[in-house]
Amino acid sequence: MLKIICCLSPFQACVFVGVGFAIGCGGGGTKGPVVQTAPVSGNVQLGGQPLSDAAVVFTPVQGTRGIGGFGVTDAAGKFSAGIDPTKPGVAPGTYAVTVTKWAQKDGSPIPAGKTAADVEAVQVIPEAYSNPSVGNPKTVVTVPKEGTQVNLQIPAVK
Repeated sequence: MLKIICCLSPFQACVFVGVGFAIGCGGGGTKGPVVQTAPVSGNVQLGGQPLSDAAVVFTPVQGTRGIGGFGVTDAAGKFSAGIDPTKPGVAPGTYAVTVTKWAQKDGSPIPAGKTAADVEAVQVIPEAYSNPSVGNPKTVVTVPKEGTQVNLQIPAVK
């Protein structure tokens, strides 16, 4: 988990840790309220090409309650978001959606056993799409109780 957090922006790392903390604090075996979720899936393209191994983070906005969710894209750029790996979907509501992917300066993947800091990795995604604290989020999605498909087209960095 630490390796994943090193690859996220500070804000996204806090969301990721917060999700884990909220799920891990179950009150000593007593069950709290059940979070109703809706299925969320989609695909991400960068410069018209599928984006693999990117983190897709759903951060609640506009009065949406809950902890949001996250997913990771596969080789075809497809993802499914969830509260955690055992709880698919996110609570219905409105979310800022950000995408992050770190790579070495030459664009190659971070080698196994190394962290983003070890190789001085750079963010592949333009800041307007990867950092929710930069102005208005580029992507805001409303998730209905039936769920939704989210397809993100991100322009390539020039």
